[in-house]
Amino acid sequence: MAAEPFRVKTTDSVVHELPGAADLANQIASAPVRYNLANDCAAMVAHAAYSDTNLVDASLDLLRFPSTSFWIEWHEEGRLLEMKSLGLATSDDVQRATRVGAYVNTDELGRRGQITVFWQDEHGEATLCPAFIEFDLDDPDFCMGTSGDKLIRKIELSGTDVLSGLFRRARYTFFDPWRDYYQRYSKNVHDLNNSLRQTVHSVANEFPFIAAFSLLLSAQGALRYESGSVERLNKARLKKGKRALLDYVMVSMDLGAPNAHHSNALDGSRTSPRLHHVCGHIVRRKDRLYWRRAHMRGSPGRGAIAARIVNVKATCA
Repeated sequence: MAAEPFRVKTTDSVVHELPGAADLANQIASAPVRYNLANDCAAMVAHAAYSDTNLVDASLDLLRFPSTSFWIEWHEEGRLLEMKSLGLATSDDVQRATRVGAYVNTDELGRRGQITVFWQDEHGEATLCPAFIEFDLDDPDFCMGTSGDKLIRKIELSGTDVLSGLFRRARYTFFDPWRDYYQRYSKNVHDLNNSLRQTVHSVANEFPFIAAFSLLLSAQGALRYESGSVERLNKARLKKGKRALLDYVMVSMDLGAPNAHHSNALDGSRTSPRLHHVCGHIVRRKDRLYWRRAHMRGSPGRGAIAARIVNVKATCA
């Protein structure tokens, strides 16, 4: 985290002290739960969040954020590579990838709260997004609301986008000092709206990503727990007058190796497909989510598909 307050000096020689990463350093450091996603995990979460499976929108009634206060962090490379495969990012986006983190606060039910987003700049310092994400999963028109003189923006999706229901339950609110800064130093209304739009778009993907991660945490069979003890280490630390460390639980998302025994062959009423690989994925059964590990499906007698190539083309109107 940056140690110094975030300051900007404008052409009128005024120095503005704006909300920055240092302002939330203490809250983040004291967060009781912290998630650090490996690239393969970030890619899996991205697929659940942005693919056309409609997982997040179809499971809004089951969605609960895992803690009233937590930190989640990942490197954009893993997420953007998956988004690129879905046609939602470019090679240039992947090359510019950096670390991203989010500090999440929710109510006791995990259904209403706030997400503050940070990213790593070119100097390796944490930068705070000028707008935070507010959400209420029980209010399908939350994006339409206002709050006094707050500067609030929403994301509108056209057509039948699979995330429209989720985005209607979120709005993007600018920190008051940043609101005043934008309003004072924008050349005109068009310039102001353009700056606000760019800020919101820079963090638009974070809400569905963190929501999908929360769903994956709740899926039965998706996680593996490993208790960690620091008893021996603490004995040495206490002898040196150092503060004892806390015991911890390591939580891993079990992507799982392909299960060769899960062939799931069809009965005689249908022609069985060739043996092929099925990626791990989430399935919903009534009011529960389950993680289905990667497995092989089909009949070995009809041959095997060693690889699959999908050509994706963008059609411009």
